[in-house]
Amino acid sequence: MIAVAEMTDAELLKQYQLDKNPHFLNLIFSRYLDVGFRTAMRYTRNQSDAEDVLQVAFMQFFNNLHHFREDTTSIKPWLMKMIVNTSIKKLREEKNR
Repeated sequence: MIAVAEMTDAELLKQYQLDKNPHFLNLIFSRYLDVGFRTAMRYTRNQSDAEDVLQVAFMQFFNNLHHFREDTTSIKPWLMKMIVNTSIKKLREEKNR
């Protein structure tokens, strides 16, 4: 049996889909929390806005798991695109206020 820490994102995601154990999603989110926060901070330049962006992006990821291609080993590019797009949307909302 492969150690959980050594599992790829796709393996963790597949295991989550089989077991419905949130521990596997938590491991994926933990892997990309820091880089996601730094990316959101670069766009929003505000800690609370960056935290909001991460929450929204992680929820989008969770709600769109069924779109993830099984032949992909890393969810990082997909998740980072969600974070960038959510950051831009947040900036536009702030500008329109």
